[in-house]
Amino acid sequence: MGKSLTGTVPGETKTYNYRRNSVVLFTVFLVLIIYGLVCTYSTTYPQAITEGKNHYYYLQNQLLYIVVGLGIGSVFYFISEKAFETLSPLTVLVIFAFCAASELGMNAESSLVSHMAMLGITMYLTHYFGKRNNRFDRLREIALPLLFSTAFFGIITLQKNVMLSLVYIILVVYLFAVGGVGLGGVSLLILFIAVPFVCSFLSNPAEIRELLNFFIPGLFTGSDAAQSVLRYKSISSGGLMGKGSALGVYKYGVINGISGPYILCSIFEEFGFAGFCLIAFLFIVIAILGYGGSNSLKSVNYYYSNLCNGMTTLLVWHFIFNCAAVFEVLPFSFLSMPFFSYGPDVSLVIIEFFLLLKTFKKEKEKSEMPVYEKYDYSEDPVPYEK
Repeated sequence: MGKSLTGTVPGETKTYNYRRNSVVLFTVFLVLIIYGLVCTYSTTYPQAITEGKNHYYYLQNQLLYIVVGLGIGSVFYFISEKAFETLSPLTVLVIFAFCAASELGMNAESSLVSHMAMLGITMYLTHYFGKRNNRFDRLREIALPLLFSTAFFGIITLQKNVMLSLVYIILVVYLFAVGGVGLGGVSLLILFIAVPFVCSFLSNPAEIRELLNFFIPGLFTGSDAAQSVLRYKSISSGGLMGKGSALGVYKYGVINGISGPYILCSIFEEFGFAGFCLIAFLFIVIAILGYGGSNSLKSVNYYYSNLCNGMTTLLVWHFIFNCAAVFEVLPFSFLSMPFFSYGPDVSLVIIEFFLLLKTFKKEKEKSEMPVYEKYDYSEDPVPYEK
């Protein structure tokens, strides 16, 4: 005879909502892609006609960028876990080489180079911190992350775009913080990147002009002030429900960059405040699912938890800073809007989404773990026969 001092193991596994979250996230993705294509076509067909091209010329290009993103993203999503974890730290070297070559003369858009730099450093930091279970005992253990973070930030500062630099700073500081390096490591990171940031800002007269004009309205007049007025007029002209798709008038060469960083102006004009609220709601869903999924993954795998944090931050904070630029909450501008702005950046946005979705697959392991019922020691043990 003997006594059982352990709980019982039920026959079925614990029900977890990873499937529901994956379906919701993928639905959000489809809505954003379709909505983005509608807005891209609406804002680009006047330019295509003016240039003597087919009215869907830029829409075709955007679809090509999306297909490229879907292809690469699908590879990351379906690749084996072992191969993916081996590839992840090597990605930073490939992307760094591409970004460096672009700065030395290759023809590549500055926003694309900066976006690639942020994706590369995210994949590297999440892997480096995750494989050490987000624990560091010595300062020298974060030497490599500091080196790579500073090197990539140097590439981004060469673009002379303060908004991109701010997104990068928030990204790496957040990853260092959740990666377990502690207050000392985060402070050291800020110290490392503060010098190139200040030097880059002071060497760009346009950014200094924007900053002074932000705090002292009317200090400078000219095209910048006129563009600001036009953007506000386009935002207010749509009302609650907007004028309707493709019925906006401010896209006809009136607002610069209306198919890129200022596409939100066209969304307000054609789809109204309700159209913007839909987009904001979808990004809030991404934030809730992403950061919530990261928290649940901590008990399964620190690497995937960090990766979930990084991809969510990239997607959500790009949207937040784009809105801040359009509404002039911040004095700087020129930052693409995820899923909506025309250009090759949309490929990287889709890759980031698939990497985020891949982390949800890891939650499946947690859902399939056997759940042991907690034994009530206040009761007598249950005897069993040998």
